[in-house]
Amino acid sequence: MNKHFYLSASLLLVAVSAMAQGPSFDCSKVEKGSIEELVCQSDELSALDRQMAEVYSAAAKKAIYEHPPVLKAEQRGWIKGLDFLLCTEMVP
Repeated sequence: MNKHFYLSASLLLVAVSAMAQGPSFDCSKVEKGSIEELVCQSDELSALDRQMAEVYSAAAKKAIYEHPPVLKAEQRGWIKGLDFLLCTEMVP
């Protein structure tokens, strides 16, 4: 398998095992009813978001000379997929 798959899997595994405080973004700037609002309302989701941000930051530093546009594109795709899954779960 390719290293992008392993990187994505590693990010997910580290995030699932993380228990940090507060999300990686400013909750005062999120839209009502958004996925981000749900993260802000949950200590567990906030902790997972913070850990994911830390892991992504470390991966971005390592990938700076390798393929930074690919890493960024994968992050955007992952976020879109997550938003889609969460939105379909919330729709009755």
